[in-house]
Amino acid sequence: MDMKELAREYRHSAALIRDRTEELKTKAKSPRISPDERYGLNQRIVDLELIMGETMRTANTLETYYG
Repeated sequence: MDMKELAREYRHSAALIRDRTEELKTKAKSPRISPDERYGLNQRIVDLELIMGETMRTANTLETYYG
């Protein structure tokens, strides 16, 4: 596997994380969940967004590693 292929894998992973984040955001807006559940979801969203950002930065680095 070369760097470009690895970068594609990282981008794919970031897209999956983004999709999961969107699912959690939708769930967090539900009036049927408790404040504690909402807080937990929001914390998870923050964590996933950080991971997604790092994953995208890694993909960018891999794509441009050899210039």
